Amino acid sequence: MRSRTNAMQAIRDGTFDLCIIGGGATGTGCALDAQLRGLSTVLLEAGDFVSHTSTASTKLVHGGVRYLQQAVNDFDYGQYTMVRKALHERIHILRAAPFLAHPLELLVPCFSRWELFYYTIGMKVYDWIAGKASLFPSRMLSKAESLRRMPSLRSEKLVGTVSYADGQFDDARFGLTLAQTFSQQGGELLNYARVTNFGKNSVGKLAVADVEDQLTGEHFEVHAKVFVNCTGPFADHIRLMANPAMPERLRLSKGVHLILPSEATQSESAMLVPKTEDGRVVFIIPWLGRLLVGTTDDEATLTDEMVVTPPEIKYLLKYVNKYLNVNLNPNDVVSAFAGLRPLVRSKNAVDTKKLIRDHEVEVDDLSGLVSVLGGKWTTYRAMAEDGINHAQQAIPEKQAPCRTLDFVLTGTEGFSPDYWKQLQQNYRVSSETARHLSQKFGTNSPKVLDLTKQEPELLQALTEGGAPILAEVVYVIREEMAQTIEDVLLRRIGVQFHSWKEASDAAPVVGQLLARELGWTDEQTDAAVAAYSSSIQHLFQSAGIERNLTDDVSLRERSPQSYGETMRMGEQMADYIGAIDQGTTSTRFMVFDRSGRIVSSVQKEHEQIYPKPGWVEHDPAEIWRRTQEVIREAMESKGLRPSDLAGIGITNQRETTLVWNKKTGQSVYNAIVWQDMRVQDTVAEFSANGGQDRYRGKTGLPLATYFSGLKLRWILNNVPGARAAAEAGDLLFGNIDTFLIWHLTGGVNNGVHVTDVTNASRTQLMDLETLNWDKDILAEFNIPASVLPRIVSSSEVYGKAILGPIKDVPIAGDLGDQQAALFGQACFKPGEAKNTYGTGCFMLLNTGHKAVPSKSGLLTTLAYKIGNKPAVYALEGSIAITGALVQWVRDNLSMIEKSQDIEALARTVPDNGGVYIVPAFSGLFAPYWKADARGVITGLTRFVNKGHMARAVLEATAFQVREVLDAMEKDSGIELENLRTDGGMVYNDLLMQFQADILNKPVVRPVVHETTALGAAYAAGLATGFMKDTDEVVANWAEDRRWNPMMAEERRASLYHFWKKAVTRSFDWVE
Repeated sequence: MRSRTNAMQAIRDGTFDLCIIGGGATGTGCALDAQLRGLSTVLLEAGDFVSHTSTASTKLVHGGVRYLQQAVNDFDYGQYTMVRKALHERIHILRAAPFLAHPLELLVPCFSRWELFYYTIGMKVYDWIAGKASLFPSRMLSKAESLRRMPSLRSEKLVGTVSYADGQFDDARFGLTLAQTFSQQGGELLNYARVTNFGKNSVGKLAVADVEDQLTGEHFEVHAKVFVNCTGPFADHIRLMANPAMPERLRLSKGVHLILPSEATQSESAMLVPKTEDGRVVFIIPWLGRLLVGTTDDEATLTDEMVVTPPEIKYLLKYVNKYLNVNLNPNDVVSAFAGLRPLVRSKNAVDTKKLIRDHEVEVDDLSGLVSVLGGKWTTYRAMAEDGINHAQQAIPEKQAPCRTLDFVLTGTEGFSPDYWKQLQQNYRVSSETARHLSQKFGTNSPKVLDLTKQEPELLQALTEGGAPILAEVVYVIREEMAQTIEDVLLRRIGVQFHSWKEASDAAPVVGQLLARELGWTDEQTDAAVAAYSSSIQHLFQSAGIERNLTDDVSLRERSPQSYGETMRMGEQMADYIGAIDQGTTSTRFMVFDRSGRIVSSVQKEHEQIYPKPGWVEHDPAEIWRRTQEVIREAMESKGLRPSDLAGIGITNQRETTLVWNKKTGQSVYNAIVWQDMRVQDTVAEFSANGGQDRYRGKTGLPLATYFSGLKLRWILNNVPGARAAAEAGDLLFGNIDTFLIWHLTGGVNNGVHVTDVTNASRTQLMDLETLNWDKDILAEFNIPASVLPRIVSSSEVYGKAILGPIKDVPIAGDLGDQQAALFGQACFKPGEAKNTYGTGCFMLLNTGHKAVPSKSGLLTTLAYKIGNKPAVYALEGSIAITGALVQWVRDNLSMIEKSQDIEALARTVPDNGGVYIVPAFSGLFAPYWKADARGVITGLTRFVNKGHMARAVLEATAFQVREVLDAMEKDSGIELENLRTDGGMVYNDLLMQFQADILNKPVVRPVVHETTALGAAYAAGLATGFMKDTDEVVANWAEDRRWNPMMAEERRASLYHFWKKAVTRSFDWVE
């Protein structure tokens, strides 16, 4: 391959017949096919080549025994044709790169004569379908012969096995070899090049792609006649970018695989476990000196983190231990990986569960985009042929047949199974290194070893006792466009697949070689090594493996009793922590493991009640029902018991006000939601004597409709009998957190009536300094103290749950939603800040143990209080309408069908066309606090279309965040280095990039994005000893994506000037 710099220049300067988007199995296959037909082709990959799905396979080249069984059982001809196609394609992969792919014997264990007969017949059908492409015939093996081939196979009740043939390959190296071969054939390719938008020609067909360099943030254009979408599980994103009206077609399944020490089987044969409790199959396969165990078809989404979890490890080890004479436990896992497989919904199927296991080529008539959807590694060549056949139709002057059927890949010519002996003799390397190089690079291995002639030190082993050498690292940086430590150790050399520990040990050396070759600074190198090591530790933690990177593992060194001891220890300690996330529109219950990974989650919406303009209410009984439902379903869906949870934290929509009878549990009125504006006249009344900041000195809050105190006053004054009942001591007040804790810990039977400091600070009734209810304010609001909950810390055990699915689990964390997000983002140091993008936007800045008064319209509030430790304070900027503006465009104007469609619509135009939307639907919050403001749209001309409006909707969020951040930096005297983000809108790339541009600061998204619920869970974890201290929380936090500012200062200043001008037009609207 060219160097990345030279490749980018060639791509910038060129115009291509085809642009292939996606550098996985399908993309590299399509690129090579097209280039061999004489089509000038460029391939763009948003990450590294063959990352994600293409390197997370079971490493098998197979027809699919399970699909054949389904074809027979369900009389499904579609499944049959897919198996036939795969079996006929299988041989072509083995011939294309024999140094990377080879035949493999698999055994199916049988425990009755009927099973032996059944699977023998099935495998004979498998052979028959393969026909001349069969590798070797299947046959029935006796018990004795089976145990000879696989000595560790459990012999109890074993009758025999059925032996059959499939293929095995190194998926990562195969994909990279496809890319290398494509490059040698004259194709251009670039990794870390994300397509962010399309431009169209005069007839509406795609003609240009806007591409973002993920390493520098730079944008450039790629021109092509036809664009081919080969992005696997991300294909719907590209499809909707090209044509927002297209329906989504993909449904995703997750595959998980463990890597174990090879002595578990002591066999060169693999095993197919045909029967599991949930109908999946499990493969147990020798692979590159290890044992690979894997399965697929667990439903997943794009937002799921692709890590292997403790329940998944438990599931796979259960079948390993059942079929092999071993007793493996999670600490035997030396590496693991997970990935998404894209399955295709049938176009015309009413039932969305009807999925196409085969691939499909879709051509969008409107944009001309060709999308290759679904499929599997084994059929990559046929998929590519099909995809390029369709793409070629748009270029009538360049018609040519496919040439890949018998084409061999680079590194194949001259290869034989004994080729490694030539390397050993010619270069005097160990047999292990010679075998390793021949299995990775084939007959290109001398190119690697020739580097050692100029630099003999490159013959050194990369890891102690390992086969890979330093010359490989230099070679893949120079010749295979490796840009990161993971690129080298995971995909190109495979050390990370072999052992997480070995990979972590090798990281510093790889970092130094990358620095030498790519010109990194010492700071860049140190940061890269630290980030990689952190990612490996995160994999350990996500898997629940209690081993640090200095530990080693060996089955032979462990006593036979240790497995049982490990299990007994596990029974004494809960593995998970729970969180109730009660929000404005829905309620969720989530379960997390120690690493902060989501184990289970169920969410349900509740009704929004609008009795009058400006009034917003919720039904408390419905919220309590939804809470019980989500807890029960989340626990049951994963088979969790109360003893599995160390504790439960609660986070909630703040300021929403409830009053209920403590004897009956019945609410006297609906919950008055934080957005509600009914007390606007009362705010004006109190402000007339002392101004809007009358109570800011004590509470940190201006007088506003936002906070709970005046809402409580309204209920007492306007609900018949409420004040008398309150003064008689029969009523209780609380925000949602108090309401839920009371119900969970007993309700009318001595339920605990408490709230934490963060929620209490939002009532406008608590003194920030003393953390007690302020008697003077209570008197002025005419609120009896008897209705108020006891103020407690954010992290302590308040009581135990009485609800069945979580009975006796400690309720041990309580944080308002925004403070919970701050906690979940690990912002424990003064000067650290987060911004949550939800219905509204909420930015919090940790100011330490000192309450900082605001002179810029911000709120001074509590950040959190852990047990008996001093309280920590924050500055907060609240924006009423951000995500809700997208909902308004969707529901009220019907401009989009789904909220996520806003990005695709906004990308149809390059800018906002001069339009600014100020969404002051309920007035303006920080930094203005103008209840009389109302929403405006400014700058309208005949030029403006829906795309401009969509872009203005998104930009309104970013502009409002800029205003709050400016005020925050002014009040605190601290300039933020970057902004940590969370919430649903952080997956809108267009918004996040514009946010970074308008702030002129990097915007960062964490790996675990559910930070609100996670913060509440962490608080409960600290209270119950599940987590040791906040340092453990900090260690869990990891960066997922960073957007760097790219906008010129002159343009940024101009945009912000017109925004500020538009905001003034919203003032003083209500008279």
